Amino acid sequence: MKKTTYLILIGCFLLLIQSCSVDEQEVLEENQKITEEFTSKTEEATTTDSSAFRICQIVYIFNDPTITPSEKEIIRKWYHNNYFAIYDYTVISYYKEIWFVNCQDFDDYYEDNPNCDTDGCYSCVRDGCGSGGSKPKDPVEDPLEDSRH
Repeated sequence: MKKTTYLILIGCFLLLIQSCSVDEQEVLEENQKITEEFTSKTEEATTTDSSAFRICQIVYIFNDPTITPSEKEIIRKWYHNNYFAIYDYTVISYYKEIWFVNCQDFDDYYEDNPNCDTDGCYSCVRDGCGSGGSKPKDPVEDPLEDSRH
């Protein structure tokens, strides 16, 4: 009787081990499929024109210094919907903002409409837009440099 019990237990144990190894193999195959899909999507993304997704900063100065926040929002949306995508903005002063825009779209718009239009004026900021490359940056001064001597 003991031999039969041991044989049944060993048989159950072997079935359990075999079923686990099959599951692991299936999971491994699924992981390989996911990895292949991810790799192909990544390759597609890198082969597309990356300049269309470059974000630049431009300074926008509203012509009307008494413009309301809702009027500013209308102007931003108008540009976003008609000319170039505005992804975000930072308020510098009441009538001046930095817009984060799609570089390619802005460059195309800027060729036909340099500097100003009816609502305001815009210009590139350092390392912002255009194909001229980045401008040299001012050297960083160490505030503790004088106190060390």
